[in-house]
Amino acid sequence: MRLKTFFATVVVLAAAHLAVAADVEKSLEAAMGPYYAALVASARGNLDASERQLLLLASRWQVVERNAAGAPPALANDPAWTAAVRTVTATIDRARGHLKKKDVASAHAELESIRHALHDVTERHNLLTLDVHLTDFHEAIERLSGHVAGRNEIVLKANDYEDLGEDLRTAQTEWKAVEAAAATLRSDARWRAAATRVTNALRNVDRAIAAKQAEEVARASESLKNGYFDLLIALSRTS
Repeated sequence: MRLKTFFATVVVLAAAHLAVAADVEKSLEAAMGPYYAALVASARGNLDASERQLLLLASRWQVVERNAAGAPPALANDPAWTAAVRTVTATIDRARGHLKKKDVASAHAELESIRHALHDVTERHNLLTLDVHLTDFHEAIERLSGHVAGRNEIVLKANDYEDLGEDLRTAQTEWKAVEAAAATLRSDARWRAAATRVTNALRNVDRAIAAKQAEEVARASESLKNGYFDLLIALSRTS
């Protein structure tokens, strides 16, 4: 093969690989829209919306499966990537099965496990996507709100406020990572509104902890979780 022809072939093959990799990214991005929407709908107990979004997610995830082998080398050469894709498929099926039984809470738990399956394999390869940072942020605010969630009368001791302070600092750090990863979304009005709500809620939690006002901590934590859901809704409409 002449040198010129050889290089032309390499360029064509490289372009083909990049096109396939782009297909993987596009199909993943398309699937994340209904995934986020299903996550919020199921968290809020909305059976009909959960069913609609899961049906769309199942359809779009089939495209991800077809394109999975063309993922970037870091993922394509990792058996855990293929396993994660298959895990997601099985999890979607289980979630839909729960919804058929009108068990929205179990469907939501299944959906939460999806992001962890993808999170583990992408983070291991240092592919720190927005969803990875959102998952870490979600875990941080769950730990934060766990101190005051589900209580009729909230009585916190000094060490509780210390733990709250540590969890808040983690949440603040993770939120900065989310904001940095979401730089391209700042032009989206829905995202900006949700991000502002999250920032304000974090600030209010900080003030309530400093003042040792347990009820205010609870209210601000609830506002923070709602702001997080608003972020997911904004993402579901841009994906």
